[in-house]
Amino acid sequence: EAEVIDIKVALTEALSNILRHAYEDEMVKPIQVKLVVNDDNVEIVLRDFGKKFDVAKIPNPDLNKASEGGYGVYLMRTLLDGVQYVPLKFGTKTILKKDRKK
Repeated sequence: EAEVIDIKVALTEALSNILRHAYEDEMVKPIQVKLVVNDDNVEIVLRDFGKKFDVAKIPNPDLNKASEGGYGVYLMRTLLDGVQYVPLKFGTKTILKKDRKK
């Protein structure tokens, strides 16, 4: 189903960003994952304890230029119905939401 694929791709991007940027490629750091499925939507909450993430500093990619990276946040926002970053005292909470089709 297309919704499931969208969620998988966005979740993979979010986890990749946490590992690459918050934890600077250290693969043995904790990431808390909470999944909530209800009648209206699916919500995934990721909690990391690494460097804070400021989404305002991430520009939209230039889709007319070929680039190897820099599409993660744009892709998540395109595939999902909500992407939110909440800075915490230690780390960041990333909230991904996808509405369920009826």
